[in-house]
Formats: sequence, C-alpha cells, structure tokens
Amino acid sequence: MMALKTLEDVLQKARDRLHTWQLADGSWDRPVYNDARTTGFYLQGLQAMGRYDTFPVVPLELYLANSQLACGAWPALPDGVADPDVTAICAIALEQAQTREGREAGLKARDWLDSQPTPQLDAFWLGYFAFTGHLSYDEIPFCPTWIVSLPHWWHPNIYDIGVLKWGLIPLSIIQSGFACTAPHTKTRIPTAQWQSNWLASARRNFGRGPRLVNVLLKGVCALIGTPKHFEKAVQWLLGHVEEDGTFFSLVHMTIFSAHSLYCADADAHRAVIDRALRALETWQADTPDGRAQGFCDSATWDTGHALRALEHMSKEDSAEAIARGSDFLISSQSFHVFDVEHKLVARDRSYDPAKSGAWTFHRYGLYCPDADDTALAVMGVLTNWQNTPEQRRSVLSAFHWLWAMQDGKGAWASWSRGEKNWVKFLRGGAWFMYDPSCPFITARNVCLNAQLIARTYAGLEAHIPKARQAMQDGVAYLHASQEEDKWVCSWFVHYLAATCAAIEALCSAGEADSPSVKRAVRWLKSIAQEDGGYGESIGSFHAKQYVPAPSSTVHTASVLMCYVAAGEAGCPEAQQAAQWLIRRQEADGGWHDIDFFSSGVAGVWYCCYTGTATFYATLALSLYQEGLEARGPSAVQNG
Repeated sequence: MMALKTLEDVLQKARDRLHTWQLADGSWDRPVYNDARTTGFYLQGLQAMGRYDTFPVVPLELYLANSQLACGAWPALPDGVADPDVTAICAIALEQAQTREGREAGLKARDWLDSQPTPQLDAFWLGYFAFTGHLSYDEIPFCPTWIVSLPHWWHPNIYDIGVLKWGLIPLSIIQSGFACTAPHTKTRIPTAQWQSNWLASARRNFGRGPRLVNVLLKGVCALIGTPKHFEKAVQWLLGHVEEDGTFFSLVHMTIFSAHSLYCADADAHRAVIDRALRALETWQADTPDGRAQGFCDSATWDTGHALRALEHMSKEDSAEAIARGSDFLISSQSFHVFDVEHKLVARDRSYDPAKSGAWTFHRYGLYCPDADDTALAVMGVLTNWQNTPEQRRSVLSAFHWLWAMQDGKGAWASWSRGEKNWVKFLRGGAWFMYDPSCPFITARNVCLNAQLIARTYAGLEAHIPKARQAMQDGVAYLHASQEEDKWVCSWFVHYLAATCAAIEALCSAGEADSPSVKRAVRWLKSIAQEDGGYGESIGSFHAKQYVPAPSSTVHTASVLMCYVAAGEAGCPEAQQAAQWLIRRQEADGGWHDIDFFSSGVAGVWYCCYTGTATFYATLALSLYQEGLEARGPSAVQNG
C-alpha cells in the first residue's frame, strides 16, 4: 500500500534536487554519457590537426585505459559487452598516446582486435580510415564542392540530405584539390593485422560501380569545379559556426568540420579551429573511470523536461525556478534563417522565414533546429505564461515553424520535412542516416497542439483552429503508423519510447477510448516485469520486435505516464510501476541509473542524458499523484 504522504515525501526530495541542478542562467544542463569512442574520436581529431601536444589529453587517455575491459576491448553500452567498432576507434587514437597507461591500453586493444573476425565494413569506415590517414581521400567516394551551389530543384542537393551535409561539405573541401594543407603527409602503414584486414574489408565495399561514379564525378569537377566553388563551400562552413564555436553542436561534426578548415588553410583558419576545439573541452565530464569527452550538451532538452516536471508540483514553491527556466528558453531560441527553410519556402511560397523561431537539443543551435526540442521548449515557455510580447513572439514563431514542418501524412521528422533517402546510394550504412517521419516526434507535437487547444492561454486564442487541424492530422498519422499494438521509433529505444509517446498524445487529443490506445495499453500491461518496472534492449531495433531488458527509470516512468493519461492510474500495473520508481530514488532525491535510452544512430550508437531519469520519474509520479487524487480518497490510500 502506498499512502499519499509517501508520494509527497518523494516528490519533495525530487523537487529539491531539480532546484539544486538549475544553473545561474536558468537552464538545466546535465552531462551526456556515451561510450568511449567519442573520447577516441576527439583525440584522433587533435592528432589530425597537430594539436595533440597543446591540449590536455592525459586525463582522457587515462579514462580510456580505466574504462577498458579486461579482454582489451571497450563496450558500446553499460552492459560491458565488447564492441569492435568502439575498440577500433580507441585503439587507433591510442597509437600516439603520451601516457604509459594509454600505450598499454592500445596494445591490449590491438591484441583483442587481432583475435576477432573481420566485420563487413561500410562507407563510414572508408571515411574514418581516410580521416586517420590509413587511406588516401582519393580512395573514398568523391564529393564535389559544387554540391553547395545546386538549386533546390536539382536532386540530390544539400537540403535533400539533411544533417549529412555536415559531413559531405567538409569532405568536398578536403577532396577539392584547392586545399592548401594535405590531410596527411603520407598514408599510415597498418600497425596490426586487424588494421590490414579492416582496410581490405572497407575497400571491398567500395566496388566497381561506386568507383566508376567517382571517376565520372572527378571528371565533371575537373571541367566545372573552380576555386569559386571551393571558396563557397568554405564560406558555407564558416557561416555555420555556432555561438560557442562548434559546428552543429556535436563532437564528430565539429571535429570533421575543423579538420576540413585545417586542410583548406591551416593558418588562415587557426582561430576558428582552436575555438572549436576549446568549446569541445567544456563538454568533458568526470566519470567513475576518469575524464571523458562528452558528445554534446543537452540544455534545451533538460530545461524543457525540468519545467514540465516542476509545473505539475506546487508551483508556489517553484515559481522562481520556472520563471528563470522559461526565460532561458526564450533567450536561447534561434531566429536565424534555418537550412530547412529552403525546402519550406519552395513548398509553400506563403511561408515566411522571418516569422519563424525554433530550438535545437543543445544550448546553441542557430541553423538546424529540430521539431522535437522545439515542441518541448514551447511547453517549457508555456509553464510560465504571462502573455508578454517576448513570450508571444517566442511561442507563435515556434508554432509557425512547426506547422510548416508537418508533412503531408500529418507527421513530423526531426530536422527536415519530406527528406529523400538519397544517402542509401552511398553505402554508408547506419551512420549515413536520413530523417524520416517519426511517431515519437509526431506524438510530442500532437501533445503540444492539444495543450494549446485545451488550456486557456491569453493572446493565443486565434491560433486554436490551426492547432486543431495540425493535431487532427497528427492523430491520423499515429493511428495509421501503429504496428498491431505498438509503435516504433529510431531516436529512442524503441518500441517502449514510441508507444508511450503515442498513447500520451492520443489521450491528450481525446482519443483515450480509441482501439489504438486500448490495444497499446493492453500490450504494456502484458510486458510488465516481475519487479514492476519496464525496460527494453537496443536489440529491438535489429530484431524488429520488442526485446525486454532490465527495468530502467526512463522506461518505467514513461509507462506510468501512459497509464495515468489513459485513465488507468488505479490499475495494479500503475501502482507497481510507481512503487518501482519510489524504491529507486537516491538519497539526494534523484534517479541516477545510467541507461542508454537515446540513439544517436539507431542500432549502432546510443547515449544517456543523465538528468532525464530524474525529470521523467518526477513528472510521472506527479501525474500519478494527480491521477490518484482525481479518483478520490480511497484511490489515494489504495494506490
């Protein structure tokens, strides 16, 4: 039996934890944990740009040595299973280690990789071996600099390929023939048998057809490629530096973009390169194994979720924190002309980029906002709605952009709209991702539009009809995209995340009694674990079906929120999920299990936003408390 007092105590501690995490600027921004390959990639970038002796690399080498498994490999997940890709990246980075520990770790990794079968490698590894110097850039797919100049009606253009352009444009600069600095003075000789085997595997993937295309592209580029195109590509890159000096606010995009500028003219771009690398240092965080390179920051995501959690608690106790968080989101919104707006204007001439504003996942994001974090940020701004001119501009500009981003099926993707999967022709594998419609992101936007309709926000009433149409179209997409009794997405793991998001969205839109929701709730009840929690393995993505894993805070909290939204707060499964969360609250008021629930690249690379477990658990238990109170005193005592 769980009395209301127990919930109140738990939520009080959680609220205090959230208050202590808020930063001076009003944001929340907890570390992002991922596997060791990010640290290895950062170290390799310093080596490629001649900065290895001028940056503090010793703590990072020690982290790699301390986090190495006894067998000599590194894992991709907290489960400790050895991963060849992660190990290969770390092993190459440690070939130039400054510390004894780093060199010994590199040798152990070499021995482990030598003992493993050679994997079938895709174009990602062709590119990475060129980056490390094991291949010449002439041996990998050729990307011409004039891709930057193609009009929107010529396909494929850079606006068709979404975020992949952050890899292709730097590649075009390096391969152009106009760069001042060679990427490498000479090709590195493989130092181990595994490297020779992997290089052969990568070359085999680049078969006769792609080689012929390479020859044709180089021939065309020789005729029409000019220093003008090269300079335009360089200026495009320089014009996309974020406010903190990074590129796309991600480690790998920043490293490769800086590397291309190093090749273009190392002296002319020295200040830009050094600023970018210094910015990456701010994402480094201390872990139990030492100081690791973080993949990115998570300021918008964390702030939006923290505000949602605090909104459902005693607002009097959190009024100042909510106001500061909402003000931070308004201050961090981007009103730049976004890359995707070339497509939006081409589709609808009435669309006005000057009226648009949006957010990225990160603290800084001028050029490539995403529909998930923009919707989440709007929810955060609305927690402190005062109908001020600044708030109206922020919220209405975001809705203007989000409504334009909804595709003809009623769905939303992340950064793009109706993106074409041209990248499949590059044989890049999972890393060469594109941005399809997503049930999870669509669900978030359905919830936002439903919130605008259901609540009274002074000054926004005139926009309810537009919100209602967007919501209805999104609901239709969610019904159509259900797979039997569940949904699946690629950005989060995978069936639980999508199904929980879809249930919450459909219930917020008045569809709680729909067959889709009923089927999904029955499915959730059927997969409850013996301990009362819920969990899912990343193996679900490749298995194309739900694969259970030990219960986690994020998944259990997500399911509990669904039960409340569907009117099932009183069911035994909801009670058990709530009890699971309560039992796992730490003494400091937070939840700190390291669960890699978010996929940077589905099926390949996952990470943990370390604040999310606390944000989700706090919100879920707050909503559960509301759900019990709505059912009456007996439900509270028996909940």
